[in-house]
Amino acid sequence: MACDVELGPLAKTFALTGGHIKEVILRAASRAFATGRPITQQDLLLSANAEYRKLGLLSPHLEVHE
Repeated sequence: MACDVELGPLAKTFALTGGHIKEVILRAASRAFATGRPITQQDLLLSANAEYRKLGLLSPHLEVHE
């Protein structure tokens, strides 16, 4: 993982179960692998937002830019 990753704030922002967290991590890892770099905070935020959309929920984190 990149040095910018802070898991604490992510855990406080996104209310997800273990299975959904796993999906977020896998999606973030896939994004990072596709570009040959470590997982970043942005990868995790985008992935968590995507998981919320998949669940039909509005994301609590609005400052995400792809």
